[in-house]
Amino acid sequence: MHTSVRFSQRAVRLFLLVPIVLSLAACGTTSGFQAAPAAEREYIDLTAYQRLLVEDFSDDATHRAKPEMQPILQPKVMKASTMFPDQVASVVAAEGGFAAVDRSGAGGEGTLVLRGAITQYDEGSATLRWMVGFNAGNVNFDATLQLVDGGSQEVLGTWLVDKNSWALGGGIAATQTPELFMAEAARKIGEELARSRKAGRIGKQQRE
Repeated sequence: MHTSVRFSQRAVRLFLLVPIVLSLAACGTTSGFQAAPAAEREYIDLTAYQRLLVEDFSDDATHRAKPEMQPILQPKVMKASTMFPDQVASVVAAEGGFAAVDRSGAGGEGTLVLRGAITQYDEGSATLRWMVGFNAGNVNFDATLQLVDGGSQEVLGTWLVDKNSWALGGGIAATQTPELFMAEAARKIGEELARSRKAGRIGKQQRE
């Protein structure tokens, strides 16, 4: 069963407005699209892809945590593994470019598949960020996203998310969360993917 995503452009932008403003003070990056080395081409032709399938992301963060923290961390990462791709799909659907944006179903010819893994998820301590700063209680959120040809399963390229809270602390740092970083990264990646599909190609970008 396919579940198509239908959101208005205005609704998505309003939903993401507050996270975007707060995330401006964050450290780290969300990269632009990085073409896979095996592709050996400056641009990847997207004109044959009419559909985007955004899969749930995998949890590659829980096993990296201390054993005593894993039962606490796992449900939070599992929630993020559906929330993050939901947000990316919503942005792409609102921005346009694809005939269909789905969150379930199979790939196949004419489908681009976006899959990913959350590799670090640390809520930190808002109190320490507010009172101490200087990296105390930092929030960290990392993920790797892959763009895949749905027919051949060739990995066309990746996006890297590497975000952490404002190192000097204070009020802005205290309000930063992994959810905020997810929303900002979803906006950037979703807009780039939609824009590239409209242009008919996606190419090598520099990390920002």
